[in-house]
Amino acid sequence: MQITPEIFLATLLVLTGAGWVLSMARRARRAAKLCKLAQTWQMRYVGHDPFDLAGKIAGRFEVPGAASLDVVDLIYGMEPGRHRYLFTIQYTQGAVRTKERRFRVATFSEPRDVAGGPDDVSRLHLAPAELPLLEQYSYLRQTLAGEGPGNPHATPKSSSDKP
Repeated sequence: MQITPEIFLATLLVLTGAGWVLSMARRARRAAKLCKLAQTWQMRYVGHDPFDLAGKIAGRFEVPGAASLDVVDLIYGMEPGRHRYLFTIQYTQGAVRTKERRFRVATFSEPRDVAGGPDDVSRLHLAPAELPLLEQYSYLRQTLAGEGPGNPHATPKSSSDKP
């Protein structure tokens, strides 16, 4: 049986379309789970980066060789006198041979008032890379909450911030 170019093209288009539909369905499921998680924490969820957090954290991201930093799946809310952000950082790691796209959940807080200045921004905390992405959100939220209520500069107890 000989495959004509039209059948080959149609097959490729159908497979590409099916892959896109599956990808969008998986993305929608993850967004729904994160939205529900944000609601239980009395916070808000947005799928993109409306606050340009990627620009704010780029200089403070401590993973060597990280490039093409993007912030997605942002959960944000208020703490006493501060804004708290939990989000997925997408970055490329590797420079010479292999380049790999990686995903980690991170958090930091900043003062509500601009008068606080950039020195009052908390350290960028990364969840352990070995956890699944959704569990990384819960890990950071529980770890920070475990340091005491109302402590905007709480530091996670784990030392596994590095990948």
